[in-house]
Amino acid sequence: MILSIVLKSLKESIKPRRFLPFFLLYFIFCLSVLIFALPILSVIPSMLSLQFTNAQIAIAMVNILGLMIVFAMVVLLNLWFSGALVYSLYKNKKFNASLQYSQKLFWQMFALSLTLLIFTGFTYLVKVFGTFLQAIVDIVFMFSLPILIIKRSNFKVALVKSYSIVRKNLLRTFLFWVIMHIVNLAIIILGIFFITLSSVTLLMNIMTLLPMMTELTTVTAVEVTQIVNLIVASYPTLILIAAIGSFFMSLSHVFRYASRTFYFLKAKK
Repeated sequence: MILSIVLKSLKESIKPRRFLPFFLLYFIFCLSVLIFALPILSVIPSMLSLQFTNAQIAIAMVNILGLMIVFAMVVLLNLWFSGALVYSLYKNKKFNASLQYSQKLFWQMFALSLTLLIFTGFTYLVKVFGTFLQAIVDIVFMFSLPILIIKRSNFKVALVKSYSIVRKNLLRTFLFWVIMHIVNLAIIILGIFFITLSSVTLLMNIMTLLPMMTELTTVTAVEVTQIVNLIVASYPTLILIAAIGSFFMSLSHVFRYASRTFYFLKAKK
């Protein structure tokens, strides 16, 4: 059962109609970061030499605010798209139709995500067993979003039902969770491999700047300008890295939700 779910989820994750919306979302976000970063980078040498103007600082702050707004929008859109993905996997509907369905449950999904974020945040406060508790939260509530979407439940019921499924099939669910994370890790490692291949020239240029970067306390404005110029000159490579990273991130995201959705559909029979 677990192997068939994993294989089915992998097949779904490489279908363009599944991963393309997330790829576009992540890639547009990466491009936005690069665009908003340009004015910020241009101000850094002036700040170090104490020759900046109020206008430069204002432009930098506006771009930082822009980055924060774009990040918030991407998080919300990612949540909306994830609900649509679950519904499209369940009903085999087109993504546009699934978006309309997911929109009706958006605030329940938002409340669910916020609750899980709070739970996870508390685990970071525990120094000794923090990682263990994070894994427990992920395992116990990993079916909550598919339940919310498929059953049209509110977020509280989805959390309770997810816990119930895990409790009734604890060992099998734990094994599924481990295998799912291993496959997901393999996708991420593959993405890192291709990113490394595409950024060989950039890495070589960074190596030439390492001597000055190891002594940050003595870095001059001229040296910082060299670093900034290297970053700006490397934008074509950074855009390529963003495209590759967005592709593998979208595959990882679709696989994670597809596997959880298919497991829930099997478990509820």
